[in-house]
Amino acid sequence: MIAHLHAHRVQFEALVAMAHQDTGLVRIDEDWTEPGDLSSVGVRGERLADYRRRFKELGIPRGITVHADNKQVDFLAYARGWGPRGFSRSYVWSASGEFPDGEIVPDLDVIQASGRRRVWAFRHVDGPWWLHLRND
Repeated sequence: MIAHLHAHRVQFEALVAMAHQDTGLVRIDEDWTEPGDLSSVGVRGERLADYRRRFKELGIPRGITVHADNKQVDFLAYARGWGPRGFSRSYVWSASGEFPDGEIVPDLDVIQASGRRRVWAFRHVDGPWWLHLRND
């Protein structure tokens, strides 16, 4: 994931800029959005199609989550399961680098291989970029 982020950093950062421009946007997935009617926050169909095209190009069809304070954008790279019983890996752009609900670790693969059942961990890549592992 780190090599992929480095190779496509400009494209990821363009998506961060788009998300910051689209005030009120919370989530875009491959087949749903929050809010459900994006035109209510000024995001038109062409803009949504542009997001989804970019997600496919980057290999993140599950899209993004924009946090309310605009200081964090999550790019869902992989997910399986649902709700309290799931697993995911994400790229994270964080202006603050603060994750009150998670632990910062040097290697997500080691944490994943440990067999721990409940994990909410982050690994710093560089600058505002992080990787996130969630296992519930």
